[in-house]
Amino acid sequence: MRNVYKVLARQYDPLGYILPYTTRAKILVQRLWDKHHSWDDPLLPQEVLREWKELEAELQVLPRISLPQPYVPAQVDVLTRQLHIFSDASERAYGSTGYLRTEDTQGRVHLSFLVARSRVAPRRQTSMPRLKKTPPQC
Repeated sequence: MRNVYKVLARQYDPLGYILPYTTRAKILVQRLWDKHHSWDDPLLPQEVLREWKELEAELQVLPRISLPQPYVPAQVDVLTRQLHIFSDASERAYGSTGYLRTEDTQGRVHLSFLVARSRVAPRRQTSMPRLKKTPPQC
């Protein structure tokens, strides 16, 4: 489990670009704690080990992910800006993401990813409406 934490801690992602990856890894860690594995236990259950190997393989692809940095293209006369926030929850995790929708004077719409946050659902049972009611803090 120490190796899983070590790899997960190396992923610096303040805006949430790789949240689908890190959230799955956090769910895996929570499953390990539920199975009462010690910190330095070298033997992981077979299904968890298979899932961890898949996550490690995806780690090689993460550096190739790129998203455009400008929120609005240069030389654009902005008419309106709207902030759109989406949130959702499941039994294993909950999260939210924000997008900026900009419309220019010629009617063209530009969408930009702003930020995303997620949390692993608490280990104690929580109702789905309660998870959806309290999205993660940005």
